[in-house]
Amino acid sequence: MTKEEVKKWFEKAEEDFDTAKYNLKGKKLKVSAFFLQQSAEKALKSLYIKKFGRLFKTHDLTLLAKKIGASEKIIGYCKELSPAYQ
Repeated sequence: MTKEEVKKWFEKAEEDFDTAKYNLKGKKLKVSAFFLQQSAEKALKSLYIKKFGRLFKTHDLTLLAKKIGASEKIIGYCKELSPAYQ
């Protein structure tokens, strides 16, 4: 995978983050949490692609964070955010 692929995933993450913020302002908490989870997932996948050169298909934020070597603090946030995908 290329730098362009990394960029594409990160841009999608930014778009989902903007959507999460927009919905939060509208007090749409569940949908905001869902898009925040999606943003985190895409950002982590972007980092995974950058580090390993391929996509890792999962929706498990904690697993993704561990695979890229994220800090325990980030892994903790991932554990909290993962249920928002459901």
